[in-house]
Amino acid sequence: MKFLKKLWNDPVGASVIASVIVILLTPIGTLIWSLFGEDNFWGTLKKLANMDVKLWVFVLIVFVYFIIRAFAKKYGSFRYDNHSYENDKSIYDTIINELSNDGIIQFLRSNNFAGFPFRLSSLDELDNFYHTYQNDPSFEFINPELEKMRGKLITDIGEFEDLIATNTFPGGRDDLQTVPPEWETNCPEHFWEVVNKIHHAARNICDDYNNIVKNGRRDIKIVE
Repeated sequence: MKFLKKLWNDPVGASVIASVIVILLTPIGTLIWSLFGEDNFWGTLKKLANMDVKLWVFVLIVFVYFIIRAFAKKYGSFRYDNHSYENDKSIYDTIINELSNDGIIQFLRSNNFAGFPFRLSSLDELDNFYHTYQNDPSFEFINPELEKMRGKLITDIGEFEDLIATNTFPGGRDDLQTVPPEWETNCPEHFWEVVNKIHHAARNICDDYNNIVKNGRRDIKIVE
């Protein structure tokens, strides 16, 4: 019983249950029909198998399937208990505290990487967060939707870090880093391809962060 409850609370599991219910409608309907007819169950099922299916019947079955699926999605969604709430609250607090909105996130939103030097230390928050939690199995949301967002955040940070490591170089003074500005003159296509990739990766991180903050505030508030 606990297994079925857990499966029902999972969105994917709820969809599977909905599909099974629709599949079972045929033998259940056949059984009911056989009770009121002259044939037994198997005879009735054979007649149904050889029967021409009207278009409206097929449409009705599809309609019932989507109704059950929508019901399962609405009422079979994730629900917090005390343990899962405390876990997710801790993960959520860690993300918004260690990736500060007015620190690294603001830097990623506003910095122009098109050949302009930036301090490598400006990425310390991001570096520390990524290297601390990228492979930490305990740093996971129990809420499946929030966990997808967290996983995407980690992946996008990794892509951004790789782009910075392979396409930026010391830019004069200590701690300054830049996409070489001479690339814009010598190989402009490559220059703008690199810059656009870095800007795109930075935007992805900001979008991931925003999604976690917005959805976390909504979902974790359930039992507050």
